[in-house]
Amino acid sequence: TRNRPLTSGDRLSAERDARAVLQVGSTTVRLDGDTELEVTELDDDHVRLHLHHGSLALRLRSNESVREFEVTTSEGRFAPMGTGHYRIDKQDNASFGAVIAGALRFEARDSALDIHAGQRAEFWIDRDVTHFSWAAPANDRFSDWIAQQDQQDQRAANYRNYVSPEMTGAEDLD
Repeated sequence: TRNRPLTSGDRLSAERDARAVLQVGSTTVRLDGDTELEVTELDDDHVRLHLHHGSLALRLRSNESVREFEVTTSEGRFAPMGTGHYRIDKQDNASFGAVIAGALRFEARDSALDIHAGQRAEFWIDRDVTHFSWAAPANDRFSDWIAQQDQQDQRAANYRNYVSPEMTGAEDLD
């Protein structure tokens, strides 16, 4: 449902050929088809999301939102280190973290890794140990859609001079 409020404990899913967009202040979260996402915490101080399966793209525009946001999977926690564009995928028994712009930190109970612009890493757990390998950037229909949506957002932002970028829903007034 368009403009449906979310709160802690909500679960969202996008069917196989569907997509969803969430706005939290100036931050945009985009979900690909066949994705399930849980809002584990959503308040004035934190936005914590758990990706059960599928793909999400995260666009953080303000330094304040960087400190508030994190995405977890069964393999660990992804925490943005700055404003930017990020993609996180959860497939079978592995998670992928990719940085289009910015920097992302992955933390598991036994390890941590920083991922920088242009990098994508795969994480999995084997015999109770977290492993990683560098992976090729995702090049699929979701990536194309993310790029197209970011271009549209940028064009719309150029016209938005009268409303704070932290005002959720301001883009609907365009």
